[in-house]
Amino acid sequence: MAANKDVHEFAIRWVEKYRSSSTKEYEVEESFGDECFALGFEMDCGNAF
Repeated sequence: MAANKDVHEFAIRWVEKYRSSSTKEYEVEESFGDECFALGFEMDCGNAF
């Protein structure tokens, strides 16, 4: 898992994107998943529940 600092920077960056009315859908679709994966997060489609 990534360092707390890296996760914090990721969270701040994405909160700002989601709050901004000028953020375009393609900006989110193209990089959110890649950035999550780079931090060590994995999608399991709810299997952990």
